[in-house]
Amino acid sequence: MPDNSGERKPRQAVVIIHGIGEQTPMATLRGFVRAVTECRFSKKSAPDDQALSKPDYISATLELRRMAVAGNDRKWTPGDWVSTDFYELYWAHMMTGTAWRHVTAWAASLLLRFPNQVPDRLRTLWIVSWLAVVLAAVLFVFRDSMPQGTTWLAVLAGVVLLFKWKGRYFGLQYIGDAARYLSPTPENVGVRQAIRSAAVELLEGLHDDPTWRRYHRIILVGHSLGSVIGYDAITHLWQRRHHPLKVYPSVEQDAQAQYQEHQSQRRHFCTQQARALQSALWREQRQLGVQWKITDFITLGSPLAHASFLLATGRDDLVERIRQREYPSCPPQPEDHRDRQYNESLLQSASGAKVLHHGAPFACTRWTNLYFDRDFVGGCINDLGIWYGKHGQAERGENWIDNKPVPRKRACLFPHTKYWHKSADHSVLVNALDLVDWWKTPENTATALSAQDRDTKLFPTERDKWMRGPFRDKLRRDS
Repeated sequence: MPDNSGERKPRQAVVIIHGIGEQTPMATLRGFVRAVTECRFSKKSAPDDQALSKPDYISATLELRRMAVAGNDRKWTPGDWVSTDFYELYWAHMMTGTAWRHVTAWAASLLLRFPNQVPDRLRTLWIVSWLAVVLAAVLFVFRDSMPQGTTWLAVLAGVVLLFKWKGRYFGLQYIGDAARYLSPTPENVGVRQAIRSAAVELLEGLHDDPTWRRYHRIILVGHSLGSVIGYDAITHLWQRRHHPLKVYPSVEQDAQAQYQEHQSQRRHFCTQQARALQSALWREQRQLGVQWKITDFITLGSPLAHASFLLATGRDDLVERIRQREYPSCPPQPEDHRDRQYNESLLQSASGAKVLHHGAPFACTRWTNLYFDRDFVGGCINDLGIWYGKHGQAERGENWIDNKPVPRKRACLFPHTKYWHKSADHSVLVNALDLVDWWKTPENTATALSAQDRDTKLFPTERDKWMRGPFRDKLRRDS
């Protein structure tokens, strides 16, 4: 039997985070994988022949499995399909106990904004909501003078019954999810904590799986509210992992120098130049020992397009939080005097290498945002993609976030849920995932494999310990 234990083959993981609603485990994952495989592989190959349902040893929920699309059975070469495992972060079961008070309190906080603070894509909905509130108030005040005929009462009763039937379902099961996650009131903090912790633990498990360190690269995908959860997960995970775990010899930091020049001299980069720089910075960070395998963040129909309206009390509040590095932007906000303490840099590792600050995950993680033109939930993400000066003014109009509209094959009433449906052009999604072409860049492949080998030697997994032990020697003798 040939000994192939030392051969490291590229492998990647894709994590999909579902959006609001009464989701069932694996439903989003299966639909997403079907769309990707149908677009990527030949029409002659059925999706079921490509994806295989396997045990999920990382997630804590036993309802979940991973969908594995294996690589070719021959030796891998750049341009071949890379073995890819698809995971789902399922969080709907954590969103329990939602009541009307959660929805009404959140809705009231949004309705009491000034009209100029409401995004253009939401202004029509905001006005209609106000008209409904005014109409309800008028009916209540003049209820005694309303017509008393049986026809009027029957119509009114029908409206009430319809609202109770549909309003309760959509209000609590859909809007309720957004209301509780996006509103940090005391009784919502526990739900937010549980969902964010599950997301961070899943990503850390894919990074550091002690049983078998499988993955060289991770792609995170979030749909609807799931994109906000993914954004929060990246924020908190980066704060834990942006410093090297061990001291390694310094490498030539050409990308870091280019990045510093970009920030200090206000150089303008187009989106493609920025993405090339982000990939180069990712490679340098991995070579320095930073345990960060997430190369891409992909958002679908993301409410982050309305960040100033949903994540803050207004644009000024959002800008201030971005400048304080509470909300990471893409590109990251520049380094400044806050990164020095007692005349020493806080961004210098023990080996003398320069590291990125705690609010800069998107310096080395590409962000692609996909949206339908008529999706009022999603849209271009602009507020999180701009540099802000001392007075909150946009210093530069460039946007490192790659905003891409998704063509539709046919019209539909509510396109927000159709990003991997047959009515959408899946090629845009497949290109954003970049599951094959990313590995065609020799520097990406070399860095991913060598960094993984180095990590394995320093932190051997259970499989590595077993393969190095007497069982392996006996296996070789018997073969």
